[in-house]
Amino acid sequence: MSGSMNRSTPRKLIIAGALAALAGAAASVWAAPDLHLRGGRFRPLAYAELDPAQKALADAALATGRSSFDGPLNINLRSPQMAELSAPLAAYLRFKSTAIPPKLKQIAIMLTARFWGGQYVWYSHRQQALDAGLSPTFIAAMAAG
Repeated sequence: MSGSMNRSTPRKLIIAGALAALAGAAASVWAAPDLHLRGGRFRPLAYAELDPAQKALADAALATGRSSFDGPLNINLRSPQMAELSAPLAAYLRFKSTAIPPKLKQIAIMLTARFWGGQYVWYSHRQQALDAGLSPTFIAAMAAG
């Protein structure tokens, strides 16, 4: 019986080593996810470059299930504290403020995006502008300058 135990020990060690290598490879993939950031003015950051506060912000964004972060995450990673402090104000202005009618909000957003060349903002708000009541002709005129 001890002879059969000795023959199976190397096999068990090989299997254990393979499983450990597989677990290590999986851990490295999970430890450094690809954020799929874009940026023309600010170089997209890789997860491995982030400090702990930036990683916490990136992890929260990843937890939403999105696979691409074309919006402000690339900028917000530069200052997670600013991102945290400005999020309630941005949410209020976008979703709760009634002082500015939705049409005017979308005009301001679209014109700012047009002025600064913010293609992501322009395209992400085009449908919202239509939903707010802006005509396709008006939006095309803004796009043309």
